[in-house]
Amino acid sequence: MLSSLSNFHLFRYLYEALICLDLSHPSVRDYLYNVLIDLNKKLYAFIQSNSSSTMAKRFQLLYMASQGLVQKILQQRATPIKQISPSSK
Repeated sequence: MLSSLSNFHLFRYLYEALICLDLSHPSVRDYLYNVLIDLNKKLYAFIQSNSSSTMAKRFQLLYMASQGLVQKILQQRATPIKQISPSSK
């Protein structure tokens, strides 16, 4: 019971953290990319080893959300940043 309770708290913590991420700053995106890749590996390992648990479906949602954020970061890296020159004002 304790394990499922701690998994639930871990899920809630990760859920809130993923929702609140701000990808607007380039240095944050670079750092988050590495963190999210590591998180994806750990979530995948948890899902595979606990596939019959009730929490596995919830962690699967976190896994998909984290993958989506990784894809968004990759898209933002590929998009050139338009800078406004002082002479165009």
